[in-house]
Amino acid sequence: MRLSYRTNGAIQRHTTVIVDTTGLDLANAAVGLQQAKVMGEAQILMARKILQSQDQQGAAAIELMDAAIEGMNQAGDAMAAAATGLGGQIDVAA
Repeated sequence: MRLSYRTNGAIQRHTTVIVDTTGLDLANAAVGLQQAKVMGEAQILMARKILQSQDQQGAAAIELMDAAIEGMNQAGDAMAAAATGLGGQIDVAA
């Protein structure tokens, strides 16, 4: 980097400044790495929550299907009993 300025309009001075950016690059890399780590952890937590929610929804769907099957079985048994007359008459004579 070269800086120039004039003093009293006649004298011109040049100052050369060498800036070591190695330390800044290393610091930027460290900050970037930390940010990537935090974002990765956040994404993993979000994915975990989504999977847990889907697992709970899947379990609830299975319970609903089981209840529907049980209801259909009971309805089928009642329809078969009505069609065959089972349980319609009870012999109580001894």
